[in-house]
Amino acid sequence: MEENAVEEESTLPKGVTGHRIAVAGSSGIFLVGGWNPTVDDGTGSFDRNYVREVWKYNASTGLWSKLRCSSDTAPLEMASHCMTSLGSKRLLCFGGSLSSIGQECSNRCHWYFVKEQIWQEIACNGNIPPQNLHHWFGQASFHCREENALYVASGVLSGPMLINRLDVSSCEWTALPAEADTKASFADCPGLVRHEIVVWKGELFVLGGGLDFQNAGPPELQLGQLPTFDLSSKRWSLTPCFGPPEVLTLWPFASSVVLHKDALFLCGGLDIGEANNRVLREILRLDLVTKTWSVFGLLPRPLWFHASSVTDEGELFVFGGCPLLNYNGPRNNELVTINVDVCSLQTLAWRVLMADGRGAQIASLSVDTLRSIGLSDQFVKMLAF
Repeated sequence: MEENAVEEESTLPKGVTGHRIAVAGSSGIFLVGGWNPTVDDGTGSFDRNYVREVWKYNASTGLWSKLRCSSDTAPLEMASHCMTSLGSKRLLCFGGSLSSIGQECSNRCHWYFVKEQIWQEIACNGNIPPQNLHHWFGQASFHCREENALYVASGVLSGPMLINRLDVSSCEWTALPAEADTKASFADCPGLVRHEIVVWKGELFVLGGGLDFQNAGPPELQLGQLPTFDLSSKRWSLTPCFGPPEVLTLWPFASSVVLHKDALFLCGGLDIGEANNRVLREILRLDLVTKTWSVFGLLPRPLWFHASSVTDEGELFVFGGCPLLNYNGPRNNELVTINVDVCSLQTLAWRVLMADGRGAQIASLSVDTLRSIGLSDQFVKMLAF
């Protein structure tokens, strides 16, 4: 494959599933990889239809930019991977899979250096997770910034879920096997696909996912009792939750979940019912202190197999996914932003100034001009992201 040249006519990323997005502070987001059944990537091999691209979105200007993605150093498995950003300069990607028949998966880590626009494989050490076969749909991951650690919950199709931890600073992996507890009513969480996880105050919560593609999870798994892995005792339990009955009985497939302060937000997903399936539009909020679910809002349209990320000030980004039940139907390339918290007055004023295309116009001015009109270096950098 040849290096992906930046195409001037490509102003928007393609609609995708299996991709990941990550916020870059308050400047914008990064989009990496994905899959689209209508895309011909030119490989002619069994792993066709991959969108091996890297994009960034500037939240101030409202513009997308396509970055270089060299095939010489980029991971080939650029769908159903795990990803997080370390500020606006580096991305960390782990894993990923090839083809819909799931014959090959990756257990490698890569840096993406934004300024240089190059990939570099990371020489990890420690107990590196196994290269699991037949789990096309990928693992779930969560970057715990307090520890600077990436937690990964395996996506195997059989057997118990495996938890692994990557120390991002040392690039050392640690396996966190569950302690045997024969007296526990929930001793192990089963392996799932298209599930999500968050880590909060020493506990890892599992949300959604199925035992196979577009299949429901085990009947005991519901949003009313979340599988919870205690990172100290290494034991599983079910955490009871409260809220509307119609929410507590859900267990969505291929939703997206983010953590903001002491609450998590679950967006969309596929509700797999006994009689029929439906694509969810709801944004659900779980107060992790009281363990209470509520309906926070609605997406513009039903969506599943999408990706989301949230800023420190509570600006939630949602991109891509399937708007229809048919997995082979059209992919969405719409970027949705939702405020899940009250932002600062400074941020609110900046958004008003940047609205209605003014951000792109202001960004076209020279740095000297921007400073002469009173913009600090903070805002000059945000415009140049």
